[in-house]
Amino acid sequence: MIFFGGMQRNPFRFQITPASPMVDYYFDLTAAPATLWNHVRSDGGDIRVLKEDGLTQVPREISAFDFGSQRGSLWIKGNAATSFWITYGNTAWTEPAAGATYGKSATWESALKLVLHGQDFSDSTNNAQSVSHSVGVTAAEAGKLRGALKSSIAGDYIAVQHNDSLVFTNLSFAAWINWTASAGGTGRIINKAYVNNGLRWSVQSDGTLSLCGYSTNVITASAASASAWHHVAFSLDSSGNTVQYIDGVEVKTGITETPSGLPAVELRFFNRDDGARSLTGSLDELRVYNRILGGAEIAAMYANQNSPATFWTIGSEQQG
Repeated sequence: MIFFGGMQRNPFRFQITPASPMVDYYFDLTAAPATLWNHVRSDGGDIRVLKEDGLTQVPREISAFDFGSQRGSLWIKGNAATSFWITYGNTAWTEPAAGATYGKSATWESALKLVLHGQDFSDSTNNAQSVSHSVGVTAAEAGKLRGALKSSIAGDYIAVQHNDSLVFTNLSFAAWINWTASAGGTGRIINKAYVNNGLRWSVQSDGTLSLCGYSTNVITASAASASAWHHVAFSLDSSGNTVQYIDGVEVKTGITETPSGLPAVELRFFNRDDGARSLTGSLDELRVYNRILGGAEIAAMYANQNSPATFWTIGSEQQG
């Protein structure tokens, strides 16, 4: 009988090896060996992730798990391991509490201040952000990964109440976007401003991205085309230096507002605080960081989430 962490090991497992090291990983359970669905619990609560030694647990989060359609998303906390074991099949095991050592909140680094998967309006980090939305915004819509947050009416919004965790020294943001209309010619992806005083990142009517502080506008030459999924990201350091990315590629650098100068107002998505500058479309896998994401990290994030089946080398199921 083999144990890890003082507990009997799950009886079934398979190995996955990433193409690039990352802080956190996405694994699409549809890429798992088909036999996984013969042994896993119907709620996925018995799934555990181990380092390559096959003994040391790693925090993970399961989202959008659907046993009937054999689909699900598995998020894994990154570490120095060159591969992981996905184990399952112990029907006595249940989903760990969110704040447990290997629960979902432990999956996300402390620099992450918000993680929204698009299945609902619940923050996965240990910040447990207070997230509200207008009646026209819906969750669990068709997304890039599993589910997305959708706004189909101008003026709709998602808002995160301001608190101490949303005071930034450095700021980075990443998400998948599929936009359909940019009201007023500049629909807000993310807004931490009072009207136009603060940080605004927008999609303009031609699909270019505009990052703006109080007065300085940094606009990309490349565009994120409408009615298609694109991974978009930016970083903003303590001196106001910013870099913007589309589909894992750096598209613009510049200087704008410093993160420490942002007003103590809610963090908003889809429009400005007064309902103007509205964006309609969908957002998926929103991430807000109090650190700088580098270009290589954003490229790996895009590769992992855009084509997870090709990002991983996947072994066959083993028993015992």
